[in-house]
Amino acid sequence: MVAEHMPAAVYVGDGEMTVRELAVPTLGPHDVLVEVSHCGICGTDLHLVLEKYARPDSVLGHEWAGTIAAVGSDVHGWDIGAGVVQDEARMRRVPRVPARSVVGVPAP
Repeated sequence: MVAEHMPAAVYVGDGEMTVRELAVPTLGPHDVLVEVSHCGICGTDLHLVLEKYARPDSVLGHEWAGTIAAVGSDVHGWDIGAGVVQDEARMRRVPRVPARSVVGVPAP
């Protein structure tokens, strides 16, 4: 079941961001809804906020990973529950890889 609201980082103006509860977007027939689990902050995001270029009420962040929560009626080949990442303005599947330990990073 898809939630009705989601937390989102919103640019409020004057170089400031806040987290707000926003309505989950309505899913169209060609859309895929992703529950974002991780979102990075890139240099563009920093410039938009710190140099005050972003429009107030903008939701920033385009480097993310998550799980498919719902698919539109005309979407084929994407399964609910599949892991996905955003990669150069396209969504890609996350391959299944064994958990690894890296110095300073605990394995799940």
